Amino acid sequence: MKEELALETSAEEVVCHRATRRVLEFYLLGRIGGGQMKIDPVEILEARFFEADELPPMEPFGRKVVRQAVLRHQGWVQ
Repeated sequence: MKEELALETSAEEVVCHRATRRVLEFYLLGRIGGGQMKIDPVEILEARFFEADELPPMEPFGRKVVRQAVLRHQGWVQ
């Protein structure tokens, strides 16, 4: 996160990752400790943060991964 987005973070868990021919996705659960997000447009097309209940339109797989991670984090699912 520091190298790619200039954020001080602690990644507590890699929730899920997958790769297709055109996209590499990582779903991480962690905390931001400082810094201000900076994106190198040559390497990263887009990076944003969302509240769990304010996710943008996304494919069902990603929505399911995020929902399960939020529920697990809240202690509702193990």
